[in-house]
Amino acid sequence: MAISKFFGRPDNFAVSISHQTGNGLTRTAECSIWLNGKQLGDAGQSIFVEGFVRGLQGLANALPHVDNMPRKPRNPQDFLSMIEGGEIFNSGRHLFLAIAGFDDFLKLFFRSNQTTSFFWSLHPDCLNMPQYLDTYGHEVFAAELQNSEIERVVSEVLTSGS
Repeated sequence: MAISKFFGRPDNFAVSISHQTGNGLTRTAECSIWLNGKQLGDAGQSIFVEGFVRGLQGLANALPHVDNMPRKPRNPQDFLSMIEGGEIFNSGRHLFLAIAGFDDFLKLFFRSNQTTSFFWSLHPDCLNMPQYLDTYGHEVFAAELQNSEIERVVSEVLTSGS
């Protein structure tokens, strides 16, 4: 078992990779991102590190694609309806980390020239899972981060060889 690696600041934006096994393309680990002190990642699930890192690169390298932020959904069910029903979201360009290890969550991002805004919540099917109740409940969370901070943390992950 490898030592846990932490990049960035959890109270703002961070990435954690722990319990690594294997190597190269078969390397797996428990991977999470942190937004405003909330950990985002399926509890205790190991995933392929390569896919996770590629998802982070996609987030850090995304082109600006929104001028006006949509309103934050009131609850996870409204959030799911927003994702499933809106043309703007069907393009996929607002989804991030749409990979195994993050499917207990709904998550979208909106990138402008200077900032990236995030919405995330538990998927409605996961609202009563005991490992999440104390942290997430039935709330939709939002965060706005400087693009430069996201790029810095992702660059740190890439240069570390994780």
